[in-house]
Amino acid sequence: QAFTSENTDGLLSQAAREYVNHPRGVRIEDEDLVVSSIYDWFAADFGGNDPAVIAHLKRYAEPRLRGQLDRLSHISSHGYDWALNEAR
Repeated sequence: QAFTSENTDGLLSQAAREYVNHPRGVRIEDEDLVVSSIYDWFAADFGGNDPAVIAHLKRYAEPRLRGQLDRLSHISSHGYDWALNEAR
C-alpha cells in the first residue's frame, strides 16, 4: 500500500506494532529483554536510554508483551539477524 498524507501515521503505527510484537524486534528470554540492535544503533531516536526505549516498546506492545515489559527496567541484550542482508 502506498503512503499518502492521509494514511502515513496509521501505516507507520501498524508497522511499529508488527515489529515490536515480532521476536525479531523484541523478545523476552528467561526474564531478559532482548531487542533488535536497531534500538541500540538508533537509541537517540527512541529516547536515548533503556527506560525510554522500553516506554516506546510498551506503546506498541500487545497486552501479553506489555505485561512482561512492565516488569523490566533495562535491556539485557541486542541482536540482529545479519542473514537478512545476505544476497543469494
